[in-house]
Amino acid sequence: MWNTTRPPVVGILSLLISIFLHFVFPISKIIFYPYNLGGVLFMGIGLLLTTWGVLTFKKNNTSINPHDEKPKKIIATGPFKFTRNPMYLGILTLLLGIAVLFGSVSAPISPLIFFITVNFGFIPYEERMLGKIFGEEYENYKKKVRRWV
Repeated sequence: MWNTTRPPVVGILSLLISIFLHFVFPISKIIFYPYNLGGVLFMGIGLLLTTWGVLTFKKNNTSINPHDEKPKKIIATGPFKFTRNPMYLGILTLLLGIAVLFGSVSAPISPLIFFITVNFGFIPYEERMLGKIFGEEYENYKKKVRRWV
């Protein structure tokens, strides 16, 4: 499953679940106006981080999706200096921002679903694959840079 399903699909499905729960089963608000507007800041940070990660891959001419094409090298510049998964972190931050903006009790379900799926499914699969491709170089990178932050 981890080599056929794409993380952005999980992010979109998580978002749709959040929207569905928020509007169809509105559970009491826990973050009220104007504090819920802080979610817009998180959404912006999430979009910027995701875009920065994608652009860093393109700048280094290597594959964004290790399932489609074998990566050419380990990227340790840009956002990859402080997180091994800037695009996942960006999507998670975006989903957290939406949860804060909605402000309802059910809204955090979306980022939680995404985090669990990515952290325990996609990332371990990708780390094993990158370990096979790059060996010790990747293991050294993992020692220097944390999975999330």
